[in-house]
Amino acid sequence: MSVIIPVHNVADYLPKCLDSVLTQAVQSVEVLLIDDGSTDGSFQICDAYANRDNRVTVIHQENLGVSAARNAGLDHSKGDFVTFLDADDWWGPEFLTTTMAALAENPSAHMAMTNFTRVPGSDFNIYPLGSDLLTPTEVTHFFAGPLHTIFSTVWGKLYRSNTWVGVRFPEGMVHEDEYIMPTILSMGGAVVSPEPLYMYRQRGSSITGADESSGRLADAISAFEHQRRLFRSAGEAMAEKWAWEQALRNKLQLLAVAKAEGRDMEDVARFRTLIRSWCRDAPTGRLPRDSALLRLTAFALPDLTSRLLHQRRSRASSARRSRT
Repeated sequence: MSVIIPVHNVADYLPKCLDSVLTQAVQSVEVLLIDDGSTDGSFQICDAYANRDNRVTVIHQENLGVSAARNAGLDHSKGDFVTFLDADDWWGPEFLTTTMAALAENPSAHMAMTNFTRVPGSDFNIYPLGSDLLTPTEVTHFFAGPLHTIFSTVWGKLYRSNTWVGVRFPEGMVHEDEYIMPTILSMGGAVVSPEPLYMYRQRGSSITGADESSGRLADAISAFEHQRRLFRSAGEAMAEKWAWEQALRNKLQLLAVAKAEGRDMEDVARFRTLIRSWCRDAPTGRLPRDSALLRLTAFALPDLTSRLLHQRRSRASSARRSRT
């Protein structure tokens, strides 16, 4: 059992994370701490845990990003199972026993996952799922729809290690989970446990909590375009339409952010052209009503549509921050 934990400047949260792993009922674990160029004392905490518990191994590297850190963990992992934990999050006491039992009872599944709790916040609502074994097609339906949030994250899940043979995270980009999870989810069945056994800490300074920028949006667009290609090749028409719409929404957001950042008019005009080109390249077949309306307004009035979408997302982001 390999637990891969990327670590970068999380000294205030790391002990709680590590204690939640080392006190699990399942004791036969190797904990791989990848210190990704920390400067706040996190690396000393990593070394201290490794000195007192031989299950902990520390890999120090320059700051290369979370994808490179996870890849380093995969390269060094030796367990029959692999799981990922962010260093500012932690597990409930039964995380490993629950996911291990789920995979033992469902040999056709390549992955077991649990619900999660936002801290501060509440449990993620995974209705209509219960304790179910899902086929890859069912998983794709939930990923490209109502339960995207929980299926699009690499954490909160236990994988058979052969799932990751020849698969690595794209380095140098954010939204790396969005990029890689459709490939992982297509490999086999997944078992879902409704208990919230992963504690997800919401921090404004974390990668996922950071404000949108043109660079982050460009990475999101790349991930959704990648998803669209995968779904199209798999014959998943509804999922392809969903990924196409997510890419369009992010392209519109990129136009709004580019104007807010004061980008030159040539860049802004290029983004308008890309939006209209993407609208023309909509998936074949009838689009859902909301998607068809978005396509129409984005093609005819890209600046107005992008501004309204940006305002809506900004209000939603402010509301989330006010609750944390």
